[in-house]
Parts: sequence; C-alpha cells; structure tokens
Amino acid sequence: MKLRRTTSTDKPAAPVVVVKPGGKGRPTPKRTDAQKRRATTAAPTDRKQAMRKAREDAKARRGTYALAVASGDERNYPPMHAGKERALVRDVVDSRRSFGWLGIPSMFVLLPLLLIASSSPVLSALLNIPILALVGLIGWDYFAVRRRLKAVLAERYPTGTKESTRILVLYGVSRNNTFPTRRKPKPRVAVGDPV
Repeated sequence: MKLRRTTSTDKPAAPVVVVKPGGKGRPTPKRTDAQKRRATTAAPTDRKQAMRKAREDAKARRGTYALAVASGDERNYPPMHAGKERALVRDVVDSRRSFGWLGIPSMFVLLPLLLIASSSPVLSALLNIPILALVGLIGWDYFAVRRRLKAVLAERYPTGTKESTRILVLYGVSRNNTFPTRRKPKPRVAVGDPV
C-alpha cells in the first residue's frame, strides 16, 4: 500500500462523451448559467421599456436592411425587396429603356411654364402639346412595362408565384418610375442586357 502521491507525466485522457440516439449532443447547462442567460433576455416589465426595446429593435433592423441594400447582400434584404420573383422583376425593369421616371422632373419644368404663360392663350395651347405628349409617353411606358412583366413572370413561373402577380407588377412599375441612378437595390443588369 502506497501512502504518497505518484506523479505522472501522462496527460489524463479526455472524457468520452457518449451521445445517445435522440439526445441533444451536448451537456445540460448549469442552472446558474441558464438563469443568467434568461436575465439578459428578460421581457420588459412596463410599457415604456417595451416601446423603447421595440424602437431599438426596429432601428437595428433598418440598419441591417440599409447595409444589405447598399452592399447587394440579397440574404438580408427587407421584405419589400426580398425574393427571387422580385429580383427577376428588378432585372426586367432595369434591362429596358424606360420613360416613366421622366414624369415628375418634366412636370416641375412644364407646369411653372404653363402658369407663366397662362395670360397668353397661344402660349398655353403650345405648352399643352408637350404636356400631353409627355403624359402619353408615360402612359405608354406604364402599359409596356406592365405587359412585359406579366409575360416574363408567366414564362418563368408557369405554376404561379409566391406573391400575387399584381403586387409584383406594381413593384416593377414603381421601380420603373424611379430615376435609374436612384434605384435601390442597385441594378444588377445594364440597359439592353437579356433577362
């Protein structure tokens, strides 16, 4: 019988973890660790705290969405831009030459001229011609992009899309009416590229 401690240079063997089928594959956490974790993610106790937390969460979400849209990270796009169908709609709109975005800037120029020329019936009649031509061009562009989007969506998704085709077409029309360099997310295709 030995009464003294023997020293060994061998490292003790790592404990063998037996994973039973259907188990979680890791040891159960200590109660104190679980309580600490719950304390940091505790629900707010009053309405002010709940509102503050909701605002902070929304602000963090908006920041994540803004970074994703600016960098082109499609996995973190906001719901408004997320999805394969919406990416296809963006590509279709960005690949065509459009006139829808001309509407608002042109009206800022033509309407003041029309107000200035309102004292002269001849000038008013002459200024009505470009305004009507512009309205006709924008209307034609609206129907053209609408028809093109419906055709592409029906071709690519013959069994239907997750979202309503009407909603996707409205998304495309609103993008079509935005100035090309101000579109968010940035275009992935150039004008004239096949989609």
